[in-house]
Parts: sequence; C-alpha cells; structure tokens
Amino acid sequence: MRQKKHISNFNHSEPEFPISCLNRHRDWAVIVCLVGGGQEINTGEAAITEWIDSLLRSFPDWHIYISPHLGDSEYGAGEALGKIEAHPNVIYEDDLHLGVSMRSFRAENVSLLVKQILDLEVEGARKTLDTVRTNYPILITRDLAKAKRWLRDRSPWY
Repeated sequence: MRQKKHISNFNHSEPEFPISCLNRHRDWAVIVCLVGGGQEINTGEAAITEWIDSLLRSFPDWHIYISPHLGDSEYGAGEALGKIEAHPNVIYEDDLHLGVSMRSFRAENVSLLVKQILDLEVEGARKTLDTVRTNYPILITRDLAKAKRWLRDRSPWY
C-alpha cells in the first residue's frame, strides 16, 4: 500500500489488512486461503506464515481451520504451525487438504512423483514413476550433460 497506493502510514501486512476488514463484521466472516507448495512468487513473500502470524498477533479470537499437511516441506509453514500448536482456536481438518495441484489435476501422480523425489522417498517414487510413465515420457538422471544430449538428440528446438 505504501508503494502502490502511496499511503505512507499504512501499518498492516498484506494478510492483516483483509482480516481487519472482515473483522469489522458484527456476526461472522470467513477467509479461505488456498495454499500451494512453492507458490511464493515475489521476493520476500511470507506466504502462509504471515497469515498465521497476523491472526496470532492481531486477531487471537478468530478460529483457524487448517490442513495438518501444511507441515510438509513444500509449504514452508513448519515454524508457523509450531506457533499455533497451543492456540485454543486451531482446528486441524484433513478434509481441507488439497492434495492435487489444480494446474495438473489430470496428472496428480506427476505431482506425487515430484513430492516423493524431493522427500527422498525412493521406493514410493519408483512405484509412482512406473505408473506415470504410461502417460508421460519422464526420465530421471543425475547427469546434466547426459540429459542435455538426450534433449539435443530429440528436440527440434534445442
């Protein structure tokens, strides 16, 4: 707001401002945050951590319904989740977890494969790779030069 709207005395974080607006409702309000792993698009974005910090800092009476899977490495919310563990208004609900990227809902096993590789789940990744290969030409190597050669030999654009 300081940069884009030139409001010099704006003292809310990006999440804190919409929460403060909805907090003015007399009865109730709800905010739904769809959180994806690795979705921080700007340098310095605080992602889900700042939403949680804003609620704890300025709106402790709000109820937080949250997926227990946000502790997984790709969400980067482990520290924030530690802060809300003892909070009385936090409800962990497994049904809130969106396990498949909406960008690739037809390729949910590809997302699973990437997660298993990043989490070093070797056996699970091997099994998933066998399933995925029927629809997607996925090859895995640790040799960058070999991958470039493979691409050069097959790609008209390389």
